[in-house]
Order: sequence, then C-alpha cells, then structure tokens
Amino acid sequence: MSPVAMEIKNLSCTAGNKEILHNISLNIEAGKIISVIGPNGCGKSTLLRCMCRLIGTYDGTISVGGRDLHSYGRRELARHIAILPQQHELPGKVTAKELVELGRFAHIRPFRAARRTDRLAVQKAMEITRTAGFSERPVHTLSGGEQQRVWLAMALAQEPEILLLDEPGTYLDIRHQLEIMELLRQLQKETGTTVIVVLHDINQAIKYTDKTVAMKYGRIAAAGNAREVIVPELIHSVFCITVGEFMSLSGEKAFLPVNK
Repeated sequence: MSPVAMEIKNLSCTAGNKEILHNISLNIEAGKIISVIGPNGCGKSTLLRCMCRLIGTYDGTISVGGRDLHSYGRRELARHIAILPQQHELPGKVTAKELVELGRFAHIRPFRAARRTDRLAVQKAMEITRTAGFSERPVHTLSGGEQQRVWLAMALAQEPEILLLDEPGTYLDIRHQLEIMELLRQLQKETGTTVIVVLHDINQAIKYTDKTVAMKYGRIAAAGNAREVIVPELIHSVFCITVGEFMSLSGEKAFLPVNK
C-alpha cells in the first residue's frame, strides 16, 4: 500500500450557518491521482479548500507529513500543497513566463533574486505543460486552453508534493479537457506528485484517475479504486440518473445516460 500523503479525520465545515461537510474521514495515498466526483453543491470545492487551508475554520483534523495543517506557515505549506481553483484573476498584463514565475514565491526569500534552481523549476513546469512556446506572450491574449496550461504551470513551479485542481476543464472544450488530463497523468508518472482533482465527467475519472471519492450531501458516498467504485448503482445513487455501461474499441468501459 502507498504511503499516506494526507490524512483527514472527522472533518466538518460550516459556512453561512449551513454545514457543508459532515464528519469526513479519508486517507489520500501518495503518488496517486484521486478524483472527487459528485453533484453540484455536495461539498467538493469546500473539501479542496479545506485541504489547502483556504478555509481554515473547520472541525476535525487535516494532516500532511504527519503534521496538522495549522502547524505550517503560509510559505512552508505552499511548498507542500498547490491549488488550481476554478476561477483565476490575472495580476495585471503579465506574460506567461512571468505568471509561472509567481509560483516560486514559496521558495524565494523576500528581497532575494531568483536562483538557478528557481529558473530551472519554471523551465521544467513550462516544458511539462507545453507552454514554453508562448512564454513571452501576455496571458490575456492566449486561448482558454493555453491559459489553463499556464496556470497549471504556475502551480507546478511551486514543486508541491500535493496538487489540488478544482474542475480544471471548466469552460474548455473536450479536446482541451483531455489535454489537461493527459498532462496530469504525465506529471504523476514523471514526478510522483499526488494529484487530487474535482471532476464532473465520470468517464474521465475512470480513464485518468487511480482512486475516486464520490460525495453526496457533504458526505462520502464511496471511495476506492476508480474503476471499481464508479458503477451504475453508485451513479444512480449519487447523481440520480440511470446509465448504461459500454465498452470502447480500446477495451475501456464508459457510461452514458439511458432513458427508462
């Protein structure tokens, strides 16, 4: 069994007098790609935000490296965990390379120049995400898919042990969604980074992720091997739809809604 990258015990979270997460306990295996699936409003994004302390007030504990999340300083935590949220706000008219360089904030001391290791980390992140070809272009002039890859490169430049992504395919067409998922698989294979990704597409979860966590009403409905957990019965229970199981030409299973 893989070592544990993150341990969550009895996590509950309330926002606006409403309890969003209810007593969640979960071990995240190191070096795996884990998908989080479930209907809108079930707590997926809240769970991710707790995992990186963007939401810092909750009941229960979250531990990374055997330490409680609250014991880390901000810069120290950023060397362990990076997050790519659903929405981004550009810090002015920066180039792609300048945006990726911002990912090194956790490694560069204040008022110190970037070191060779920082430059190499930026270069590697841009190579993995295939963004080096437009490194000098302003980010706001790039296509949606190109911009998403630049934001991903910025997160990779942090060199985190754990990478959190909240619906990275939002607003992207199917080609660019699959491109992002292929990049995540490449990253996991080359660096051993633990990836936790919120997905809406259950077929992408089956194809690209090792483990899955299915959520409903702020609770875990099921967790385990993605291909074993995601079955018609679970889909009906979590999403309230009936699906049929199909087999692709490459022998991979997929699910499509059926009328009944």
